[in-house]
Amino acid sequence: IYALMDAPSESELVTLRAAIKATVGSVIAGIQAVRPGASQRSAEWAMANACGQSGARHSSWPWAMSGPNAVRPMFNASPGRYDHLDRVMNSGELVRIDDGCEVDHYGADLGRTVPASGRFTLEQREIWNMLVAAYRSGAKSIREGATLDQVYAAWRDELAHHRASVKTALAKEAIERWSKRENLDAFMVHTLSPNQGFAEEPFRAGTAIAFEPQVSINGQAFFLEDNFVITHTGTELLSPGLPYTAEEIEAVMQKRGVR
Repeated sequence: IYALMDAPSESELVTLRAAIKATVGSVIAGIQAVRPGASQRSAEWAMANACGQSGARHSSWPWAMSGPNAVRPMFNASPGRYDHLDRVMNSGELVRIDDGCEVDHYGADLGRTVPASGRFTLEQREIWNMLVAAYRSGAKSIREGATLDQVYAAWRDELAHHRASVKTALAKEAIERWSKRENLDAFMVHTLSPNQGFAEEPFRAGTAIAFEPQVSINGQAFFLEDNFVITHTGTELLSPGLPYTAEEIEAVMQKRGVR
């Protein structure tokens, strides 16, 4: 039954696409609500409001986790806290935006990392942009018959390609650290069915998934997540419309006047 649920039918995929479209708008609203001096909760409210206005709902409260709250496993404690680990976002910190709207029990799961100030520092920019490149390489390797080990290998190999080009010491340290899988906070491909769980390996065509690597270094967390359907030859991106690079994220933030 779970295997059937993991591969949505055409009609189920229509519903899932609607949930993902609502979540893209919700994530954008959360990104644009991030600013120094604002509370995490204010960005979370922005996501909740955008999701509701789209006609969808949240199956769980969205995350806008800043600074130390963004580092796994800290944010996992938030559902059991009356204040949801609410804190003020400060310049220089990174903020984990993690969101999922739901339509008729089918839910999305999307995320980005954004700078609280609206501008990445030089080292944050280098790390984030190389992670985006690694993410795209890993996503490209997901296809029918592939395994999570193969996805990680593609992700890791792309990181290694940046050894000669990155300039900051922290970016160089990050490449070495994350080249060993045991140093990652998490590296997941999970399903998007009503019963979310780890995707069965080797991957099956037709499975709707979220690709979700989570890494941290020097107290800073970096997180990126998109939704796909696995095909015989690769993946179909279900969540277009979100920014990827540091420059794209900053441009989205600046539309709300964040500096």
